[in-house]
Amino acid sequence: MLKSILTPKNLLIVFSVVFVIIIILLFLKYQSTDMELKKLKTDPRLTQELIDEIGKIIVLPTGETPTIATVTDVDKLKITQPFFQNAKNGDKVIVYARKAILYDPLAKKIIDVTTINPGSPSAQTTAPLRFLLLNGTTKVGLTQKFEVQLKKVFPEAIIVNRDNAKKNTYAKSIIVDINNLNQAKTAELSQSFALTADKLPEGEVRPEDSDFLIILGADKENL
Repeated sequence: MLKSILTPKNLLIVFSVVFVIIIILLFLKYQSTDMELKKLKTDPRLTQELIDEIGKIIVLPTGETPTIATVTDVDKLKITQPFFQNAKNGDKVIVYARKAILYDPLAKKIIDVTTINPGSPSAQTTAPLRFLLLNGTTKVGLTQKFEVQLKKVFPEAIIVNRDNAKKNTYAKSIIVDINNLNQAKTAELSQSFALTADKLPEGEVRPEDSDFLIILGADKENL
């Protein structure tokens, strides 16, 4: 009786069913993980949970709110940034004024920590720089074209968002160092892309998750 049931054909069917079940379970697990990573990027409550989670492993700076970025192109980062040699896509970078932490939210472990010294050009580029690009003109697609140029020169740059500025009458393109911690990089970006270093224009909202705000003006309409 048992031999009649355990025929090669029946065994093949059983193995096929088991294989399909395993694939479905792995896919559902991947989907769940992917959704959780996206939530960490956008949900302030989960962001605080992530900070609390890391705070159980390492002593974090007090009195300041860090900014958090997600590693999305680790191969490019590894070329220019030793800090990311052991990173993978999906890892988190928690950036304080004087410290950057590379964290694996899946394994729940710290991969690397580096000290940031404001005013030191070499230290300012340890963590990836985050940019908010705003279109200060009526020209459609301007920020997307500028992003392409920016990443040709700085492939490690993280574009937090691309949007329209509060007004569309900017004549000159400007760059704003949001936290005044990247003077050397501001000068480099200004020279590389013909941007004017300036303070946050009146009416524009100060981004909390970016190092630089770039507003593209009419002088960039022919990109």
